[in-house]
Amino acid sequence: MRRYWFDPTEKQGERIRLAGDLFHHVIDVCRQSEGSRFELLSQGGKAYFVELVQVTKKEAWAEIVEERLIPPLEKPHIHLAVSVPRFQRMDTIVEKSVELGVFELHPFVSDFSFVRSVDSRLTGKWPRWKKIIQGATQQSGRGDLMGLGEPQKLEDLLAE
Repeated sequence: MRRYWFDPTEKQGERIRLAGDLFHHVIDVCRQSEGSRFELLSQGGKAYFVELVQVTKKEAWAEIVEERLIPPLEKPHIHLAVSVPRFQRMDTIVEKSVELGVFELHPFVSDFSFVRSVDSRLTGKWPRWKKIIQGATQQSGRGDLMGLGEPQKLEDLLAE
């Protein structure tokens, strides 16, 4: 069954509005149409089994069929500190960390890492990593998004 992550502010009563990137992904990419059933995940561990009831050019509406709670991650929570490797490898590390149940990922730079300073190239990857986290969360069915700490120097990370 398809799962999609949505913004809980789009929930209005027993209906959920799909617009923007989510609308494009559900309707254009995955080719869902009226009558299609799928699952929508939201922050806080809630999952909604929905049926698509109305599709227009810019938005769609889904009717909630069933609501359930996704169990939270078991404790102890795993906090993973990673020296930033080449960016393509970092994308894979972020994705697999979500799938394996890591609670929060802390990227850092040091004198021996591939990236040696926190600069605009590194902070520019931030939105991409957030999208990877969201996509991996959809795929794995986790109830919460994995936390992503800001890239920082190793000394600053150890001081926390």
